Amino acid sequence: MCLNKGCCFFAPADFPSENLPRLKTQLFLYQTVVAHLGNTMNTKTTDFLFACKNLYFSEIHPFDFNKSDSDEYGGIVELGKEIIQEIGLQNFAGFITENQYRVGIWSSFITLEYGKPDRNEILEISGTETIFKACLEKIEQNEINELPTEIIENKKNWIGKIKTCYNIV
Repeated sequence: MCLNKGCCFFAPADFPSENLPRLKTQLFLYQTVVAHLGNTMNTKTTDFLFACKNLYFSEIHPFDFNKSDSDEYGGIVELGKEIIQEIGLQNFAGFITENQYRVGIWSSFITLEYGKPDRNEILEISGTETIFKACLEKIEQNEINELPTEIIENKKNWIGKIKTCYNIV
């Protein structure tokens, strides 16, 4: 409980108690991811997070293939591949839990397109879900903001291609 009045965004009494179990789950997931990624954080992983933020504000989406020749798009793909080489696919795939600035979508896209995970390899931070399934589910999720029709079509076609590559049709 905060004793310094005015420093918190909400007072404990303002927080609905029915949200407490969800908040505890989110906190546990956050702590798990921080512990997992904390061991692997380096300059390149930090650069990846900031690159995702910059691409988000530049309106460059992983499935905006018209921009795939841009320096920014190519840069994040190359950076993702370098990170996979340095810290391993399992650790890079841990970014899937990050929701801001499409970090989870970029990492899922790069993991499946370039990391080529074994179809049955379990994502360690999940414990039960495969890397393939977790990444594909992240990509298939609807985003907060509606995407342009062309990007939605690109995404749908890419998902079909990836499922074919992994013999999941």
